Amino acid sequence: MPAWSTPKTNWVDPDGFGSADANRIEQNTSDLRDATFRRVQGFGYTTDAGGVNYIKVLPGSCFTSAGVPLNFTSGGIKNLTAHQLGFGTSKGGMAPGVTVAANTWYYVFALGNSTTSDVEIMFDDNPAGSNVTLTNYPHVRYINSFKTDASSNVCEMYSTGDDVRINPYSMFTTRGVTYNNSALLENLNHVIQFTAGAEGFALPAREVEAFLEIRAGLLISWGFTSLIPGATGGNAFTLNPVFFDGTEYNAEFRGGMDSGINAETDTLRIMVNSSRTIGLGMTGNPANLGSVKLAVMGYKDLREIQ
Repeated sequence: MPAWSTPKTNWVDPDGFGSADANRIEQNTSDLRDATFRRVQGFGYTTDAGGVNYIKVLPGSCFTSAGVPLNFTSGGIKNLTAHQLGFGTSKGGMAPGVTVAANTWYYVFALGNSTTSDVEIMFDDNPAGSNVTLTNYPHVRYINSFKTDASSNVCEMYSTGDDVRINPYSMFTTRGVTYNNSALLENLNHVIQFTAGAEGFALPAREVEAFLEIRAGLLISWGFTSLIPGATGGNAFTLNPVFFDGTEYNAEFRGGMDSGINAETDTLRIMVNSSRTIGLGMTGNPANLGSVKLAVMGYKDLREIQ
């Protein structure tokens, strides 16, 4: 790639405007695009409390993987019926063949028109957007995600863009997911998944940084380890079989309670893979007893092109 060219500011110069000037402008514009196209700017959203199924996607801009710019200048509302062009409470956002269902994650895509600057919004239940298609809108980019609850209503959520915030009481009837030491076996590191059975997953099928509330009871210590994929296979961090080896706690994050305390609440931010799994180890007080309850309060999704 050529070096950055200092922009010309004096166009009164008698040398006029030539091909070198045009080339400099085109190259600098291309370099700016290439330096920023992996990230999405804006495209947050808001929802209504109380089971009102509208998603208001906020203004944002991005490039597609092919370098096509998309600029959603005003924002707009979609409901959870079949997709219709335009915005407003009567306009649906679901991709062809996709219907609203209970306890399901949906992925939001921006679509650019082939001949105008118009941008449309569409929801898919596939994180890769395999169902996203719209005549005259070939330019597509993933921009965000949201979940429905047990009544097929949108969970109480909002997004500032990269950050998504969730009301845990809206996502699961018991606020979070409980993992019992007796079931997972004392002092062993286990792979756990953020799911509550029929109530579905607590995170989207994407690599995100989860914001967790941890409620621990009857434990001496607990620990979590990220299972983000490694460079050539396996994981980036080692998940040791034993949680406490007599000298050290084998975990990325470790929490614990004083001997006289029966319960503890803490918060944690940890990277979670697209399978929604992390490593968890516990030591009980007494042994084999105790549990941790995880409530997902939100997540950070950088929404990058990989």
